Amino acid sequence: MLFVHNVSTSLNDQQIIVPDHLLEKASTVLQQGSYRREEPAWYHLEFGQAPHAGTCPFPKGIHHHHRDVPFDATYFLEPIPTRIILLPQSYYGLDARCTERFQILKPLSEANLDPLNAEILVPKHHTFLEGLVKFIVDPPHGLETPHINGKCFHDEFINNLVTFRVQYLEDELLTKEKIYPAEREILQELQTEDARWYLGAIILERRYPKLEEVRDYTKLNDIDYVGAPKAVATSHSKLREQLVSRVELLQQRQAVAFVLVPIIPQTNKLGSIPRK
Repeated sequence: MLFVHNVSTSLNDQQIIVPDHLLEKASTVLQQGSYRREEPAWYHLEFGQAPHAGTCPFPKGIHHHHRDVPFDATYFLEPIPTRIILLPQSYYGLDARCTERFQILKPLSEANLDPLNAEILVPKHHTFLEGLVKFIVDPPHGLETPHINGKCFHDEFINNLVTFRVQYLEDELLTKEKIYPAEREILQELQTEDARWYLGAIILERRYPKLEEVRDYTKLNDIDYVGAPKAVATSHSKLREQLVSRVELLQQRQAVAFVLVPIIPQTNKLGSIPRK
């Protein structure tokens, strides 16, 4: 996000998405250099009395800390990252072999990177958004007992990706009545129904879906509606009406002409971010 889309990641972490089967090998490479494995940083942990209190939202992630940076001197070697987190690509529904969803790490001159890194693949803007939404609707800890801090982290990333792309006016109060051209482009580029639903709420309604809404949405998508109870069918109908209204709203504002696809997926500064 930082080098390609000018979006900061979590504080002083450099988060690297790695094919799942290469996580340990990637960690070994880092440890042969200047990093050592460590426990998750305190700011990743769930707080309070939540079911996952004291845990990190990335159970398969591998955390590293630079050997030469004291724990009380975070910016000691800036811009060299103090911490590096290796995250499995499956968390974000990514596959590095699907090159059409990625781009090379550029522009190198602006990022001040070694030319040897030129062929590193990073997700395109819409791929990042789709991946972040995938983490939210299908988190590693599940939605029945969700990791609240994990959702907040990823909502912040979505906010940053959209904000840096759109370049909102300073101190402007965003309203439902006004949609920026760049916001239309973002919605048009999205390729997954989950991302269209989630970003539709953020951009068109200026709010972030709450965990309860995410839970209901995913449950509805997992249900076989043939012979489903009336209450389930009614909820499904309401959700479909909600999606239809968003499509109509887009068309009314001449944003982008979406064709409404089935609700059940064929493959599995924008508002306040709710804590639950």
